[in-house]
Order: sequence, then C-alpha cells, then structure tokens
Amino acid sequence: MRSSANSTASTRPTFDKLSLKNSFSYKELLEIRKKSYRNGNWKKLSLEEKAMYKAALALAKLRGRIVNFNLVQRVKEIVEELLESPRVKLMRFGRKVLIEKLKIYIKSKQFELAKTLFFLRNDVNFLMYLGVSAKSFESIG
Repeated sequence: MRSSANSTASTRPTFDKLSLKNSFSYKELLEIRKKSYRNGNWKKLSLEEKAMYKAALALAKLRGRIVNFNLVQRVKEIVEELLESPRVKLMRFGRKVLIEKLKIYIKSKQFELAKTLFFLRNDVNFLMYLGVSAKSFESIG
C-alpha cells in the first residue's frame, strides 16, 4: 500500500516541473482537476477554459495521453491557474511591485537603489514581503 502512495506522489506534476512537461496523461489531468476542486481554483476559470480542460480530459481518456504541442501548451496554461496557490499569487504580485519600483528608481536616477532591487529580484522572501505588504496596503486604501 505504501509503494502505491509513493508512486502516485511521484507522478503528480509540481509547479516547478510543469514548464518541462510535453504531454499530459489522463490520470494526471484527473488529479489536477480534483485538486483544483479542493482548492477552489476551478470556480475561477472561465467557461472556455473549463470546456477546453474537459475536452482535453476526454481526449486523454480516449487516447491515454495528450502529446499535441499546441493542445499541451493551452492545457499547461490552464493547469498553472488550477494549481496556483496563495504563495505563488503573492510572489507574482511582489514581482509586479518590484518591476514598478525599478522603473521609478531608474526614472528618478537612483541607480544604487535600482541595483539593490535588481539583485533581490530572485529572492523568494523579498518577493513575498513585497507581495504581502502591497496586498495589505491595497486592502486598506
């Protein structure tokens, strides 16, 4: 029983491995849909995205695996939305704030501050800090 749990955990696509995927199996798409039902992201999809995902799921059930490059790319975009966690959303928002601040610093010729922000652009903790502080400020005002 334990080996089957480990095998399913290893087949689940993580957010990091998603960019490297070039095919989706029926089992993977089914697990992603179940997870999106649980985390509530399924409700956030548009009707077109839901229809595309259901069609891809039906095709994968019929053929076993989706390998068409264009279809995989479109499904990959939907899967990214479905697997998105609050942490990823905050990091994305923090990256937007960072880019805005960089533009302001460069425009006002404060190159030392811009240089410091440029070096911190890949720091996960700093991006989380920017995202949380900007979201909390946004909710206040």
